[in-house]
Amino acid sequence: MNRKNSKSAKRSLLSKFFATKTANNKSTGRKYVSKSLTPRQRSIAEIKQMAEIGKKDPERLAKVLSGMLRKNREVLKDGKARLNSHVADIVRRDEKNQGRST
Repeated sequence: MNRKNSKSAKRSLLSKFFATKTANNKSTGRKYVSKSLTPRQRSIAEIKQMAEIGKKDPERLAKVLSGMLRKNREVLKDGKARLNSHVADIVRRDEKNQGRST
């Protein structure tokens, strides 16, 4: 075994990572990088996934959907409560200012 063959078998760590692809040296890794999904595509994928869950386990789908609805209701409830508190603050300020001016 000559020296040239032993060198090619033992490459440095950096040359392993940064070596170009050749017929003898095919680097492993992802060959295709997917694009990020648009919101519409994400929704379609989520619906398809839920349909698959519904086919396999309807009870699980019911739990997932009820959790999503519960979360949505809580967000709406919090938003209404915040709006009501802002309106109440505005009314109190107006009443206070009218009391001073009279």
